This record gives sequence, C-alpha cells and structure tokens, in this order.
Amino acid sequence: MNDTGENGQLNDADKNGEPFTIEQLAQKAEVSVETARVFWRTLGFPQPGESEELFTEDDVTALRQASSWVDQGMLDQRGAISIGRSIAHTSERLVLWQVEAIVDDVARRLSVDDTSARMMALQRIEDFRSAFESQIVYAWRRHLDALLERTATEVAEARSSSVSPRALPLERAIGFADLTSSTEYLVQLGPEELASFVQRFESIARDVISTAGARVVKTIGDAVLFVADTPEIGAEVALSLRKAIDRADDVPPVRIGMVWGRLLSRFGDVFGPPVNLAARLTDIAEPGTILVDQTTANELVKIGQSSGKEFVLEVLPERELRGIGTLKPLQLSQRDGL
Repeated sequence: MNDTGENGQLNDADKNGEPFTIEQLAQKAEVSVETARVFWRTLGFPQPGESEELFTEDDVTALRQASSWVDQGMLDQRGAISIGRSIAHTSERLVLWQVEAIVDDVARRLSVDDTSARMMALQRIEDFRSAFESQIVYAWRRHLDALLERTATEVAEARSSSVSPRALPLERAIGFADLTSSTEYLVQLGPEELASFVQRFESIARDVISTAGARVVKTIGDAVLFVADTPEIGAEVALSLRKAIDRADDVPPVRIGMVWGRLLSRFGDVFGPPVNLAARLTDIAEPGTILVDQTTANELVKIGQSSGKEFVLEVLPERELRGIGTLKPLQLSQRDGL
C-alpha cells in the first residue's frame, strides 16, 4: 500500500525511487530549504530531521508547483500559504472521514470489533484509491462551477447597490442547529451506537440543508452551521430540519437560531456579527424551536407578503444575550404545522 503516515512518510516509496531528505527535496525543486520546510509545514506534517528520508519525486513536483504561484506573480506568499492550508486541511479531514467510513462499513457488515475492522479496512483502501481520487476531482469541479456562478450573480448585484464599501461582503442567512440534551444522551451509547448516532444526525442535516439549496459550513459534534443565499431558504432549512429531527426517534430534539445579515467568508468558515447572534439565539432556544432576530423577521414578513408563503413569528420576552446585549427574539413556525 503506497500511503502516508502521520508524519507524511510514504510507506512504500518504490513507485518514486529511493526516498530523500528535506535538503535534497529543496535542491531538486530548486528552492531554499526554508521554503521546502514552509511547504511541508503548510501541509500539516511535523518537521523532518535533517537526515530523515521522507520525500519522493511526487513531493518535488508539488513543491515546484506551489513555489511557481509566487515566482510567477500569481499569488503572494500569504495567498499561496492560505491555498496550501486549504488543500491540506480539507484533505486531512477527507481521508479521515473516508477511512472511518470504510471501518464502519466493515464493522457493521462483518460484525467484527473495531481493531479487526481497521485491519481489514487497511487492506481494502487500495481498492478505492483511484475511484476516490476521481470522485474528489469531479466534486471539486462541480462545487467550483457552482461557486463561480453564485459569485458572478452577487458581483452583478453589488455593482448596482449602494452598500458601503466597508460593509462585510456577503449577505447571507446563517443558522446554527444544536441537538438538545445530547451530552446526557451520548454518554449512554456504546461505540457502535455512537457511530450510528453521529452518522444519522450528519446525514439528516446534510440532506435537509442541501435539498433546500443551502450549504453546510461545518459540523461541530452535535451541532451544524449552515448558510443560505436568501432569508426564505434559511427559514425553509430551519423548518425542514426541525421537522426531520422530530420524525427521527433516535435523535434528540433540535434547537435552531437563524439570522439574516452580512458575513465574511474565509478559510472555509464564516465570520461576522450574524454568526455570533445565531449562536446566541440557539443557546436560549427551547428544544424543538427556531429563533430569529427582528431584522430577519422583517425580511421573512416581506417575503410572505410577496410570495404568499406565511411565516408565523411570535415575539418572545426580552432576553440578555452574552456579548450582544438585550433583544426580543422571535419564534419562527408556519401555519401548516412545520
């Protein structure tokens, strides 16, 4: 199996000849040793010793390509490092997810313990290597095309708007969905039950969010952060997610905070006051409820007036939100019982 361990060392270097040191890597790529070390550190691997032979011609090719971005003026060093970290971070999470999925599949279908399942998974990885690689490239291209299309639309709209140049660039609905009482629930589960629970919640959340036309920003244990392009889509995600969780007997109730506002997107994450507000609303929401702020409620009322889709918004007592101040949250629902 030609794979890498936690330090990035190839387990089988035969395909690329004899491995070599960091200094030899730098020489072959025609860069400084420090540049080679920055490249390796950006990938998320521990720094190699002077005499450690970890590298192959594949590393030379990748290092040359990354260095060329700066040499040819395509990116400055900060931009190149950011791109490198995006690839490394995503790849690390991706391979972990994929390997664990295979382990889980082996354990379930063959009814073996975790150690045995991992041994069998290691033997099966090579069967998936080329297929996973082609699927990753395919999915990346589709997501890039979708993002470019959304961005082109937003740029066209921004040119005709009067938004302050100092305002955060993206107008989005941001939502937090958090399972209530999950800590007490999770401590009662064994390894197989916990794995099943995590996968169940993840599957429900991602299916609901993507079907509605929104996107998952990240999952954090028993919570999910999602983003939508309009307040209407954000509300539909929140309502549909609550309904889907309510129907799942094996998942605790969910509480959701959803806010419409301007955000900054960086490093695959989102930042800005609406993100903090959505999180604080989630903190004070009762199980099985959805909370919004007044600005978001106003947008949903406008949408209801123009589309005929009636969102029910119940004003709740004033609350003090940590780091934000005092406001009156509104509970979101719909006439049809969603």
